[in-house]
Amino acid sequence: MNIITFDPSHVLQFNPHAGQIESVGMISVDRASVLAESGPAFTGVDGYDVIGCGGIAEVWEGRYVLWALLSEDSGKHMVKITKMAQRLLMLFTGRIEVVVRSDFALGHRWAAILGFRHHHHEEKYFPGGLDADVYMRFQ
Repeated sequence: MNIITFDPSHVLQFNPHAGQIESVGMISVDRASVLAESGPAFTGVDGYDVIGCGGIAEVWEGRYVLWALLSEDSGKHMVKITKMAQRLLMLFTGRIEVVVRSDFALGHRWAAILGFRHHHHEEKYFPGGLDADVYMRFQ
């Protein structure tokens, strides 16, 4: 897998992981453009296939949100994706958040691997009334 600069159109170029279908479904190219303008963002590609996109969006100075949209084929690339996320996280100080669909076990596991701690539960956070859990990390 190679890492390239994120382009907002990349969010339309892969089949999302089952645990992220709602997240990807609510991201348009316009919304992805806002993410691209909010902080560093990257895309992982395997040949011509988009494996996933991610980055850190600044909410305001000292508060950030780590975001990642991954494909069904991302599993075999998770070591490299995790290392990239860890490097990216090292560039920021303050409060960093990540939101995970409550029933997405792999997302919760990844948040923990990245050093996030569970902060609170959000009811009906995602489209379709799905719940979410918010994780935070302070550095």
